[in-house]
Amino acid sequence: MNVRIVDLETRSYANSPRPATISRRVDSRIEELTSQLNKSSRDRNALGRSAEKLAKDVKFQQSELERQRAKFEEDKKEYEARIQDLRSALDTVVCFQVFYLRYQPDVLHSKRKNTSYKQLTVG
Repeated sequence: MNVRIVDLETRSYANSPRPATISRRVDSRIEELTSQLNKSSRDRNALGRSAEKLAKDVKFQQSELERQRAKFEEDKKEYEARIQDLRSALDTVVCFQVFYLRYQPDVLHSKRKNTSYKQLTVG
């Protein structure tokens, strides 16, 4: 139905006598409006592509930021575990030094006694 209406309208335009100046003005106006419509369409498409690109960039940056945050958290846990291991090792060394300093005089005194007795028995 619509095709038939368009066909009839086209035929009526072709058959109707138009002055040449009006026809040229109408044709130039149609071309001008068509050009503006095409430009507007191109601009809108460019803006749409630009917006899509920005959205993709933002999503990529968000995912990259999340990946870096996860890596940071993982590294942080590893460093905290390493610090805990070093603290434990330091505690062990300190305990050994305290034990050694506390009992060293007794050990040295015992060694001297043993050496004295050995010298007395030998000598």
